[in-house]
Amino acid sequence: MCPDLYRAIEAHLGGKVVFEFPEQFTPRKRMLVNLDQGTSDLDCGAAKNASREQRFIFSSQPLYSVFHVVGVRASEAPPAQSFEDLSKHGSPIVALRGAGVTRFLERKMAGNEKPILVQTPDEALHLVAEGRVKAFYYHSLGLNYYLDQEWKDKGLIVAPAKFHSYDHWVMFSRHLPEDVVVMLDAAISHLVETGAVEKILKRYTN
Repeated sequence: MCPDLYRAIEAHLGGKVVFEFPEQFTPRKRMLVNLDQGTSDLDCGAAKNASREQRFIFSSQPLYSVFHVVGVRASEAPPAQSFEDLSKHGSPIVALRGAGVTRFLERKMAGNEKPILVQTPDEALHLVAEGRVKAFYYHSLGLNYYLDQEWKDKGLIVAPAKFHSYDHWVMFSRHLPEDVVVMLDAAISHLVETGAVEKILKRYTN
């Protein structure tokens, strides 16, 4: 999704900027280090927190809202509606090892109930599809993408309950010149206000 946003910024600015992308996947921690060091200029789709606000510059408008949700089998009834429900679910919940969404879940779940941890969304969804766990706790952006693209028509759905909500923003490196940040930020605001970002998002989720 993010490269599409960057291409939309290029088009809106009429070639005043050109974005280049790494050829290989970059781990999240490395992305933040690059931004800190000024070896990359901006990061698309980041949540705000106090530490990041000290290290980076955030866009003046958020790109979109993100929700914590669960993926379940379509036959699952009724799906969990609260963190208490997740704790009493009758079989384990699965989540991604090391993810911020998982740390949030672990703080919220009551008692000694802890999720099963796996490395990838595909592993988690396999466990749900096989009935070995009741639900996969993840964020709406990623879960909708997987169920709409990779797991379409496999009998899995995103349950309607939303367990947590927050916004994703663009983060700029503090090494960028101020006039460039102002120009890019204005372009992003325009794309948000005209609905262009929402159209890009809908290419990848339902």
